[in-house]
Amino acid sequence: MKRTLCALLILTLVIAVPALAVKHQPINKYGFDDNSRAAALKQANPSLRSTKAITSVTIDTCVNIRAILGTNCRSIGSNVGTTSDTVQTVYLRGQAGTYALWHAYSLDGGATWTKYNVVAADANNRPRYPAMEIAANDEGNSAFQCARIAYHLQATDPRLKLAYESSSLGDNAWSFVEISDGSTDFWTPCLTQRGNELAVAGQDYNGGGVGIAASTDGGATWLPSPIPLVDSFATPGTQAALVWLNDTTLMGFVPEPRYDSQGAMSYLISYDKGVTWTGPKSIWPTPDGYSPQFRGSTWWYDYDAMVINGVPYVAFANSDFTTYGGRGYSGQSIFVAHPTTPGDYTQWTIKHVSDMWDTATSNGFYPTEPALGADAAGNIYLSYVPWGSSNLSTDAAVIRSTDGGNTWTTPLHFMNAGKVNLDPFEISRTVGSYVYGVGCDSISGSAKYPLASYKIPVADIAAQPVISDADRYMPPSQPLTGAAWHGDTLTDTATVTANTIEWAWQPGFGFGGHYELTISQTADWSGTNYDLNQHPDSNDLFIDGMPATGRWFYKVRSIRPNASTTAWSGIYTFTYLGTDINTTDWVASGVAGKPAAPVYSFAVRAAYPNPAKDRATISYQLPKAGAVSLKVYNIAGQAVKSMDVHGSAGMNTMTLSTKDMANGVYFYQVNSNGLSATRKLTVVR
Repeated sequence: MKRTLCALLILTLVIAVPALAVKHQPINKYGFDDNSRAAALKQANPSLRSTKAITSVTIDTCVNIRAILGTNCRSIGSNVGTTSDTVQTVYLRGQAGTYALWHAYSLDGGATWTKYNVVAADANNRPRYPAMEIAANDEGNSAFQCARIAYHLQATDPRLKLAYESSSLGDNAWSFVEISDGSTDFWTPCLTQRGNELAVAGQDYNGGGVGIAASTDGGATWLPSPIPLVDSFATPGTQAALVWLNDTTLMGFVPEPRYDSQGAMSYLISYDKGVTWTGPKSIWPTPDGYSPQFRGSTWWYDYDAMVINGVPYVAFANSDFTTYGGRGYSGQSIFVAHPTTPGDYTQWTIKHVSDMWDTATSNGFYPTEPALGADAAGNIYLSYVPWGSSNLSTDAAVIRSTDGGNTWTTPLHFMNAGKVNLDPFEISRTVGSYVYGVGCDSISGSAKYPLASYKIPVADIAAQPVISDADRYMPPSQPLTGAAWHGDTLTDTATVTANTIEWAWQPGFGFGGHYELTISQTADWSGTNYDLNQHPDSNDLFIDGMPATGRWFYKVRSIRPNASTTAWSGIYTFTYLGTDINTTDWVASGVAGKPAAPVYSFAVRAAYPNPAKDRATISYQLPKAGAVSLKVYNIAGQAVKSMDVHGSAGMNTMTLSTKDMANGVYFYQVNSNGLSATRKLTVVR
């Protein structure tokens, strides 16, 4: 999945409450000059009054903005104290090839905002990808902390820089520190803060590696300097999400690339403030480190990390390969992971937390861009953006966990995805009686996009019912229909004449589980019936042939990770008139309505697509789990590529990148446990 964040989009959203034009006086970072001003602010603060309404206030308008916010870049921070509220955000403002860096803060729970230009727009020196952190307030001391802002200066001599107000919040007197010397183009910085200690990670724009530096004096000085590339992060494909576990220990999360553009969410640890690292190690217990059904890639917009009660949490989007034939049979989902036992990073608890993928509604169609927050009690909040029926309409959703991430509420949706394109959206890092959020509405129609703050009552989120794990594994619904792009797509009245049959249903994800597919020559499964000899985690299958010609009935159900199953789907029927007779993929079960345990044979299927342009997916089946070797030969018999993976019993897939292969005919050979098979692949650039 590769998509542009905040693409050029058109129509405008009118926010009813205008931003305050009156400038606040600078606020001493050690507290108010007198307590009367703090008390007056509190009395006037509407965020203290209980309300069910989710309010929004325009902070600013932006023109043709890319990367206003990035959830992993942590571009919104919030401090909520008992006698003083401050919500702060950082964003880009500009047009065409020029961008300006702005900072805004609110002292009254997001009702009014004061904003300052931190770095002016300059076509030759453009600030990009801002990241912000704020040290936590001490409860009740009326102190307002100044934000630390890391940003990438996109210039002839590119640098990572840090900006912070040198004396008081709101004085607009900014100090600037160069974190990198420009010898390496580090961009998309991630900034993390623990008291007076900071750490920043930047991705090498040209090579894909990561550089990390730390500061123990609030950002005034950084070590090591200049920032070296960290060996353990040599080719992560995107920047790390950093968190402080304690005063000396840093943890980094990164979707480590494997098999072309795919990324497996992994972690690394440094016990000496980022000087040396161990890892990467996958958080998934699967042999290859992938979550089940992962076929896509992970961008820096699609994951976020945070330490809550001393425990690291990472939220990320899990994507399958692509939309099959452009018909949207694939999807994406949000997961949250944390160590099963605090302090033990060898085993992680991973929960699917977002909506099920569903083409019938806009909710949960394509959830992305997760952002984490927490309150003083350790309750966890997560926001994400569920795309609507197209990327021109998005919703916003927030969920809550009160038990450390083991169970989550159903999502509270609070935007109209048909009228608003709230992309991106990010919630605050800490919350009180409200969750504060900031998002850019870039719906079609206007050159100016409103950047607005949102105040969401915690009580409304808490009122959402907790959804059980079992409820997240729904029975598959009616198969999707549409023009077949490969073979015949099954519909309830289909007559299949092609030998290759496409099977597809909703939901698009097994979400860590699998599917069970059974067929029969009778509607009640009293006669001859067969089962698919594998339990796929994909909802879109291509199978050559049936056990016999004639009328067939079929149904499917979900198998949850704990091996329990959902109810069967409805029963659907079609007539097969092809010529291929297949009793290899289909095995006789002999049990009405309940497939027998599958027995797998070794098989390698034709690559898809074939011819291939950029990449090809190769499916292979193993009788038992083991090492798998893929070798690709040109027509002269010369080996041009190889890949070693671990396969599980049953059907597996691997992705072969063909971007660097010349046009022509190739042969690929899959070997495992002394068995091998060779197939032909054509590459057309």
